[in-house]
Amino acid sequence: LRCVKPGYFSAGQRSSRTHTAELAICSLSQTVFVGTSTGQLLLYKWPLPENAQPYQKYDIHQGEVLFVKLSTDEKYIFTMGDDNSLFMFDVDIIVEGRPVSRKSFNYSVFDDVSYILQQELDERSRNIDSLRTQIDDLTRDKEKEVFRLKSTHEDEKRLRDDEYSQTTTELRDKMSDALHERDRAKQTIIDNEKQLEALHMKAAEELEALYQKRSWEQDTKYQQLKEEKDDLIVRYEN
Repeated sequence: LRCVKPGYFSAGQRSSRTHTAELAICSLSQTVFVGTSTGQLLLYKWPLPENAQPYQKYDIHQGEVLFVKLSTDEKYIFTMGDDNSLFMFDVDIIVEGRPVSRKSFNYSVFDDVSYILQQELDERSRNIDSLRTQIDDLTRDKEKEVFRLKSTHEDEKRLRDDEYSQTTTELRDKMSDALHERDRAKQTIIDNEKQLEALHMKAAEELEALYQKRSWEQDTKYQQLKEEKDDLIVRYEN
């Protein structure tokens, strides 16, 4: 058996089928509905006990039961047989064993119901799977592209940071060298000024000493000349 949808199980493909029982499981009434090759609808308790026997039997079709389906709300069950007949039953009525009779099918009850072939459902399911696969592929591609862009951005940022750090270090070193050079030049100027001042002081002292020496020599010579003059005057007077 293969599960087609909740509440409905199919025996497989119909084209080469001999007969396998058609099943529908109703969880609300805990009942298994079984369509047989003789056109009967058998009702079993669910879960099935050992040696399970049907607790209700209904003779419905004049041939094999091909389909047994529950409505989505599990209130109605539908059977279709080889006799090209379609029947609808109220689940509560047949589960309780109340008698049922054939009557015209009230299609107006299902005016709001949309019918669609299983083939179309399968095709739509395949299309959805294909679209989901495409979305997954696009999502993976997007994630890869985001990761690539993020890695590229991080590499470029790291490169810019390295260049900035290197440039900053070079500028800091140049500034430090310039400051050291300025300090050396300033110290050289100070040293030169001190040396020049010392030279000026020495020259001033030497000039002062020379001046004092010359003054002393002039005074000494003046006194000598004065004494010689006085001697001459005294000699002349005598």
